[in-house]
Amino acid sequence: MNMINKIVSNNIKKYRKERGLSQNLLSKSIGMEINKYKLIEENKIEIEIPVLYKISIVLDISIDKFFNSEK
Repeated sequence: MNMINKIVSNNIKKYRKERGLSQNLLSKSIGMEINKYKLIEENKIEIEIPVLYKISIVLDISIDKFFNSEK
């Protein structure tokens, strides 16, 4: 996967953990199978924009935050 996908995947995982949510709870909250959700966090599949939007709603975070790269 490309660098942008890696950044987004890492940030999803970071913000999910900051909010104390499990992968299982987040995946259920967005209507996604846990196995597919895990592939997103592992950067093995590209995330679709509607899915990213749903995650941003559940995590109560602006979508643009997922694209921020911390050095």
